[in-house]
Amino acid sequence: MAVGAALVRTRRPAAILALAAIAIAALLVWRNAGPVDPLARLTRDANGTRTGSIWFPRGGPYVLGFDTPPGETGVGELFIDGKRVATGPGRAKNTRPEIHAPGAHAILFRAPPGARLVWHPPGRRGADELVPPSSLAPESPTHATFGPGVGAHRRDAAFACALLAVALAAVAALARFRPRFTAESLAPFSLPAAVFAVALVLRLASVGAAGETWDEGEYFCAGKHYLLNLLSLDVREWTWRANLEHPPVTKYVAGLGALFADSYAPARSLFALLGACACALGCAIGTRLFGARAGLVGGLACALSPHLVAHSVVIGHETPSVFFAALGLLVALRAGDDGRSLLRSLALTGVVLGLAVATRFTNLLLAPVLGLTLLVVASPALRLRTALLGLAVVPLTAATVVYAVWPRLWSAPVAHLGEAWRKLKLPHTVEPYLGELTREPAWHYFPVYLVATAPFWLLACALAGGARSAVRRERGGLILLALILCPLGVAWSPVRQDGVRYILPAVFALALLAGAGVDALAARLRASFARALPIAFLAYLVIVAARIHPYYLDYYGEQVGGPATVGPTRRFELGWWGEGIAEAVDYVNQHAPHGARVFRAVQPNHVTWLRGDLWPVLEAPRARPADADYILYNRAADPFGTFVIPPAARLVHEVTAQGAVLARVYRVDRASPRLTR
Repeated sequence: MAVGAALVRTRRPAAILALAAIAIAALLVWRNAGPVDPLARLTRDANGTRTGSIWFPRGGPYVLGFDTPPGETGVGELFIDGKRVATGPGRAKNTRPEIHAPGAHAILFRAPPGARLVWHPPGRRGADELVPPSSLAPESPTHATFGPGVGAHRRDAAFACALLAVALAAVAALARFRPRFTAESLAPFSLPAAVFAVALVLRLASVGAAGETWDEGEYFCAGKHYLLNLLSLDVREWTWRANLEHPPVTKYVAGLGALFADSYAPARSLFALLGACACALGCAIGTRLFGARAGLVGGLACALSPHLVAHSVVIGHETPSVFFAALGLLVALRAGDDGRSLLRSLALTGVVLGLAVATRFTNLLLAPVLGLTLLVVASPALRLRTALLGLAVVPLTAATVVYAVWPRLWSAPVAHLGEAWRKLKLPHTVEPYLGELTREPAWHYFPVYLVATAPFWLLACALAGGARSAVRRERGGLILLALILCPLGVAWSPVRQDGVRYILPAVFALALLAGAGVDALAARLRASFARALPIAFLAYLVIVAARIHPYYLDYYGEQVGGPATVGPTRRFELGWWGEGIAEAVDYVNQHAPHGARVFRAVQPNHVTWLRGDLWPVLEAPRARPADADYILYNRAADPFGTFVIPPAARLVHEVTAQGAVLARVYRVDRASPRLTR
C-alpha cells in the first residue's frame, strides 16, 4: 500500500519506474528466498529418489509424467501406487490415461536434476500442467495430510497479486491519475460505477452455469505455467512452449485465477471482472461522445448483450480483447483534453495497443481505430503533429510492450512468431453456415454473424444511432463505425470460424451506438415518453438475457428466427463450444448406477466431467452405442447427421436454449442388438 501511494504521488516518470522496479525486485527476491522446488514436499533419499503421496482431486483418467530440461541425458521413472506410469529421458508421460480414484496415492519419482512433475487431471486438455506442491506430501497415503489449499499455489497467488498491484499503481502514476474523493470529483464515475455493478452481478451469476468450453483448460494450464515461470524468473525457451500459438496476456489472467484453486471459478471470475470493467468503460466512452443518457444506455446495453455476457464468463481471448479496445479508445479520446501531454497520451495508447496485440494477434486491427480517434480529437493546429508523432510513438511502444510481456520472444522473436502463426492458422473442423457445411467461410461470414447475433431492437437502435451521427456529423459515430468495420478485416485472415468471437469489439461498438440511437429517438419524444423509451429498451434486453440464460453463446436474434430456427436449418453454429454438455453429464452422474457404461458422442469430449466410477467411457470406433447404458450426444459431434441411435435407446434428458437442442441423454436397454438410423 505504501509503495502504491508513493507511486501515485510521484510525478517524475523516471522516479516512478525506479520505484516500481525496486518494489518488484524486492517481491521477487522475497518469493525466491525460501524453498521453491515444487518437489521439496516429497521425501528424498541419498540417491535422489523422491517418495511420498500425491492427492488426486477427483476420480477419472489421469495423464501423469515429468518434464526434464533439455540436455539432461538421465532416464526418469514415475510410479503411482507401485505401478510405473512413465519412464524415459527428457519428457515422458503415460500415453494412455490411467483411471484413479480420488484421494491420496503413493508416488515414487526418480529423474535427472531439474525435472518437474506434470499431469492432466480429469477434464483437462492442452498444455501439461505442473503438479502443485500443495498436492504432494512426504508421508505415505495412510498418514498424509493435505490442507484446504490442496491443488492450489496460494503463496504464489499472493505474490502475483502484489506484483500486479505495483504494476497498476505505476501505470496510474504515469497516466497522472490522482483520485480526489470529493462529491464533485466522484460524480463522473457514478454512471460507469452503476453499469459496472449491473454487469458484474449478471456475469458472476452466470459463471460456470453453461459448463466448460473448448479451450478453457488449455489457457488455465498454460497460464499457471507462465506465472510460475515469471515468479521463479525462469525465461528458458523450453518452459514457455505451452500454448505457443497464442500471445500470453489471456493466459496471465487465467493463470492468476488458476493459482488460487484447481477449480475454474476464480479464473472465470477474473474474466467476469474484466467484462464488467469494459461495460463501465463503454459508459464513459458513450457519455463523452454522445451525452450522459446515451452513455448510460450504451453501457447497460453492453452489460446485457448476450454474446458480450457469454464471453465474459468463460476463459478466453475475447473479453480481454474487448476490454483493451474500450480502454484504448478512452485513452485516445482523452488525448485531446486540455493540459494533457501529447507524447504521454500517445505512449499510453501504444501501451494499450501492445497489450491488446499481446492478447490476440488480430487485435492489431484496433490500430486504425485508435489512429483515427487520435486525429479526430486533436485540434486542427496539432493534427499534423499528432499524426507524425503518433506514427512513430504508438507502433514502437506497442511493439516494445508485446516483446516485453512475452519472454518466449526474447530468444528468437521472428522464428517464434512464425512458429506461432503456422500453428494458429490451421482451421478447425467443418461448421454450418447459411445451410451448408464449410471449412473456409466466405468473406461475408463475420458481417452476417454480427447482424445475426445482435438482438433485433439493439440492431435497430444502432442503425438509428448511426443515422443520428451522420445527420449531425458527430465524431462519435465515425469512431464507433471504425470500431465496427476494422475488426471485420479478420475476414482476410486464414482463420474465419466460430461466430463473432474474433470481432467481439464490433459487438461492443454496436451496443454503444444503440445507446446513441435510443438517446436520439428519446430526444424527439415528449418528456414522459422520453423517459419511458430507454427503460423499455433496457427491459427488452433484460428479457433477451433472461430467456437465453445461461447459454448466451447460442443466442441469435429474432431477425434470423432465433436459436430454435438456425440449428435445424444449418444457418449458423449451435453448441460448438460444448455448452449443454455439463448439464447432460450432471444428469448421468445423478441417475446412473455404479459402474454404468457411458458412450460419448459429444464434441468437445474432454469437458465430460463424469463421476469417477463411470470411467472408462465407450467411444467409436472401439465400441458401439448399443453396448452402453447411457449415451451422451450433441449435434456438434455429428455435423453430417450420421450418428446411429439404438432402437432400444430412449431419450431421458434434453438440454435446450430458447428452443434449440444443445445436448441429449439416452438410456439404453442393451437387450436389443439391432441398430437403426
